[in-house]
Parts: sequence; structure tokens; C-alpha cells
Amino acid sequence: MYNPILWTLDNEFDGASFERLCTDLMFREGYKDIIPVGGSHDRGRDAELRTWKGIKSTGGRTFFQYTLEKEWENKLERELKKVKNNKHEIDFYVFVTIQDVTGGKRDKLAEMVSNNYNWQLIIYEREWFRHRLEEAHPDLAAKYLGISAPIEFAEHKSELAQPFPDRNSSEKAWELYIQG
Repeated sequence: MYNPILWTLDNEFDGASFERLCTDLMFREGYKDIIPVGGSHDRGRDAELRTWKGIKSTGGRTFFQYTLEKEWENKLERELKKVKNNKHEIDFYVFVTIQDVTGGKRDKLAEMVSNNYNWQLIIYEREWFRHRLEEAHPDLAAKYLGISAPIEFAEHKSELAQPFPDRNSSEKAWELYIQG
């Protein structure tokens, strides 16, 4: 089935815009202190995140690599080697591709990266993009891909309301916590 988001990513997207889109998506997914690096000579990362506690680094470090390449496995292998050769000390390697990645392939690669590099591999792939850009962040689809959310999405979204806690909500929460 034709999907305008996936078609645009496959056919009309350049690397620099893709890196910006990915960094914005990662920010929205909770990587709030992400720092874009990207471009050429990035030493195996398009963005980086360091974990801080107060003014001191806790040592946690995450690298992000984004790719439009169809041969994404070759790209992943090249970039992992690049990070290792540059003697970066990281904990997580987040790899983002617009290609399909099966659950089995994801598990196999995560195990390989853990065994060979002692890092945790996290992969975001094609269906994740479709879901995030259609459902969770259609404003980014409009901003980067020129694809506006359908009218029915705007109507659906307007019906959603933020939960409003009542004065007994803390007490209810505590009771639920005690109940397990």
C-alpha cells in the first residue's frame, strides 16, 4: 500500500535533512540533551548524548547514526568499526534506518554488538518512522517532508484532553502502589 511518508523518505530526501529530522525525532522520543554532530568526518556518529547528574557526567554516553542507505547493514558495520577505531567509550549505539529490520535481525545484531563492542544497540526502522510521523509527530512530517496531517487526524487530536488530576489522585496513586 502506498504511504506518502515512506515514499518521500525513499525518493525525495537528502542526507542533511534526514539527520535533522532524526535528531528532532530522537529529542521528542526522550533524548532531551542530544547534540547534533553529523556531516562528514563525524567519527561514527551523527549525534551524541551524554548523561549528566548536576554538573558532572555520569559516564553514560550514547551515539546516534542515521542512514538512508539501502545497504544499511554495511553502513552499520562501517560506523561501528569507525567508533571503535576512534576509541570512543560509549554505552549505547542508536542506529536509525528507513529500511525494514526484522525482530530476529534486530536481536541478532544487538547480541553481536554486545559481544564484540560491549555496547547496547538500539535500532529504529521503517515502521517506526511511519508511525511516529503519521501518528505521534505529524508536525515533523509537515516540516521536513511537506506532508500535512489528514483532516481526520486534526479532528481526532482535538478530541483528546490532558488528564486532570483531582484532589484525591495522590491518595489513589498511593493505594495502587501499595496494591502492586
